[in-house]
Amino acid sequence: MPERSVSGSSSLTDHAVLARAAAGDAAAIGALAAQIGPTLRAALAGAIPQRWQALVSIDDVIQQAWADAVIALGSFEPRGPGTFEGWMITIARNNLRNTLRMLEADKRGGSRVRVTALDRDSSYMDLLDAIAGDGSTPSRHVALVEARRALDEAIGKLPETYRMVVRSYDLDGRSADEIAGELGRSPGAIYMLRARALRSLAELLGSPSGLLSRR
Repeated sequence: MPERSVSGSSSLTDHAVLARAAAGDAAAIGALAAQIGPTLRAALAGAIPQRWQALVSIDDVIQQAWADAVIALGSFEPRGPGTFEGWMITIARNNLRNTLRMLEADKRGGSRVRVTALDRDSSYMDLLDAIAGDGSTPSRHVALVEARRALDEAIGKLPETYRMVVRSYDLDGRSADEIAGELGRSPGAIYMLRARALRSLAELLGSPSGLLSRR
């Protein structure tokens, strides 16, 4: 008897595939990607506004969605037909929405100025403002020293790639093209990684630190 579909199925075989994928098994991840790839791509068709298509591609969105999904697969529970596809589509759309919001905020802020030793402190405050784009606001009482300490501590808790992107792009003032060349990724992937990293920083810098407050 043929194996049942991974999406929405509760078979032991399907749970085994998901478990292997969650453990980083490349073959299992490839099988999942091949199965729902067309559905995921179709769901994202037309989702990137034309003005951002030169910076971010559907491939960038899908790549980041899978990176996030592999981390969270251990907590995924199939509950019916199409559950897995729906879960992946939600991850991809959320990531794209956050990335587009970040790009719009950068555009409103004008061209990025290269960071120098003299304005290194301001780069921390700019980063705090960028993180606040998730729907929070920087506390009015945050001092520069406190912001630098809290941000450095939070950045240190990020996965290595997220940490490198934030430090290079936001604190060192390097371009997405430069960072992409160093990491062997596309510039669009760097924007996706940065958006995900800022979201993680917003979670780390929430109420426990008092650095960010909800509007």
